[in-house]
Amino acid sequence: MQRKGEKLYKAGDFARIAGISKDTLFFYDRIGLFRPMMRAQNGYRYYSLSQLSLLSTILSLRSMDLPIARILEYISDKDPDSLISLMDLERERIDGMIRELEMIRQSIDTRSALIEEARKEAGKPVSIFPFPACGIVESGEARPDKATVSEDWWALYSSVSSRIRDIGIAGSRIALQDILSGEYMRVMTVFIESNEPVGSEIPQGLYAVKYVKGPYSALDKAYRNLLKEIEAQGYRVVSDAFEEYVIDELATDDEEEYVSRIRIMVERR
Repeated sequence: MQRKGEKLYKAGDFARIAGISKDTLFFYDRIGLFRPMMRAQNGYRYYSLSQLSLLSTILSLRSMDLPIARILEYISDKDPDSLISLMDLERERIDGMIRELEMIRQSIDTRSALIEEARKEAGKPVSIFPFPACGIVESGEARPDKATVSEDWWALYSSVSSRIRDIGIAGSRIALQDILSGEYMRVMTVFIESNEPVGSEIPQGLYAVKYVKGPYSALDKAYRNLLKEIEAQGYRVVSDAFEEYVIDELATDDEEEYVSRIRIMVERR
């Protein structure tokens, strides 16, 4: 409401006082979100300083990414209860964003630590130790009757990455029967490590773990050596293998610098 004798400002002047662009004022007027105090016969818009409180509220709500439709709904029928309800809804949305960002932060920390470990452990003999469960999101199964070529692998990867907002390590699941028969290059599924609730997990258990440096083609020989090392230590494999591409195209253009981690559950013979 305009107070008696209150000074009116043209749109450009009012926009400068409010710290926004004149185009924003015009846009808000067009959609009915924030009207001028007065419109002259020549079409000029005039605003009063008493409108700054309402505009400040609108800008604050927009800064929280609140949809314009919801702000319009609130502005058209303001009261304390409506504002409390609006804030409750926004709190729920922000809490969800915080949970998502915390999950992404955890993925970043995990990936950084794993890269450091991979650089240190690459080329060393197999290690056998208990592993905690690890969350993953998997693709559907690849064709079981042929080796997986690059195009097939990336199609499977795309089917996973499009479903999540995580940046976890990507990998391939190799079926136990293929490992035992020497079909190391046939992928069962592609997965991305993730804590999102849409996924499954690599179960906890006793795992043989080996870091392999070099291009992906080096994994074929690495599996043969891995199985020999597992047997030499008195164990046998009892699960699918999980290949994780720790240092990959994202980190280097030199395939010789790639490092992959192979994990496979074992038990005493």
